[in-house]
Amino acid sequence: MGLAALRGRLGNQPAVNLSARERMCLDLLGCGLRTKAIAQELGISVVTVELHLRNARTKLGAATRDQALMLYRAKTAS
Repeated sequence: MGLAALRGRLGNQPAVNLSARERMCLDLLGCGLRTKAIAQELGISVVTVELHLRNARTKLGAATRDQALMLYRAKTAS
């Protein structure tokens, strides 16, 4: 699914309220960090990072991390 399709999909949904930690995890993921590095950066466990990213995927209606990141970026770019 391309970025334009993801933006259209996001536009059809109510505003998504991501927690601060979910946003931080997505931001760090977007900087190229892997789960373990995100956990170290935030001082939390790898399992907690995975939980935050899974919750963000669910809230954004994304099937993958990459898709969640694209949706998140499209939402914050508006």
